[in-house]
Amino acid sequence: MFFKLNYILNDIKKHIDENIPFSIVRLGDGDLQILNELTTHDFTSVRSKREAYNVTNSKELLNSYVEACNNANYLSGYDLYLNGEFWRSCKPISIISKDCVSLILDWKNFYKRLKIVNNNFCSPELGWQLFLQREHCLDLLQILQGKNIVVITCFPKVSKKLKDVGINAVSIPIPGRFGNHYSKINITKKRIKELIPSRKIFLIGAGAWGRGYSNYIKSLGGIAIDIGKVCDMWAGKKWIPQYRQYVIPNGLTFHLTKNGMKYLPFF
Repeated sequence: MFFKLNYILNDIKKHIDENIPFSIVRLGDGDLQILNELTTHDFTSVRSKREAYNVTNSKELLNSYVEACNNANYLSGYDLYLNGEFWRSCKPISIISKDCVSLILDWKNFYKRLKIVNNNFCSPELGWQLFLQREHCLDLLQILQGKNIVVITCFPKVSKKLKDVGINAVSIPIPGRFGNHYSKINITKKRIKELIPSRKIFLIGAGAWGRGYSNYIKSLGGIAIDIGKVCDMWAGKKWIPQYRQYVIPNGLTFHLTKNGMKYLPFF
């Protein structure tokens, strides 16, 4: 079943208010290609070098993905790229990497082959959508006001920006792209375990290996929300050029342009 943005935001709020373990595992279309490489043992792509997976740790990463997906409250589904509900599309191809199209077209069977059986689906675009400003609607920044949170990111300075808007954030720094994130996983998990007694809420922008953090945090009783490249935008990185005619950043939040508003009923 596909769950829309308002439902998920209200569910996040409920889990925070009632201190119930929770996780969102948001997979982008590039994650499908990573999963494909992990199953075919093809480690020649730039993705494998960027995300630090290879023949020695590929099974560990694949298991991490599958366990995180199956234990999540929500994980990505891709029908919106197939039925005209979003500006990215496989039919016709629009703003989608061509090497991901065949996997997206067959995503449900691909999940089955991987033994991903969870069917609580959310948008792959959920990361930035959680911070979308809409009239008379919640966004995640509002929900997090006054809360003690942790951000797992290679841009640790974003915690200061969150503090400036009333969210008591600290960062767990991780290696950036091509920085051998795998070598720091145990250190990161140790830091998560140290912080979780006083900070239950974690925002995660940590690439492929970060999926396992979502599962680990939930197993410790925490709340893990994968926000992906939102941390990049908060750190001042360039927003996706192809998206700018539809949605643009506004400080720590996003808003839809006139072109983007026609897609809002599908969110």
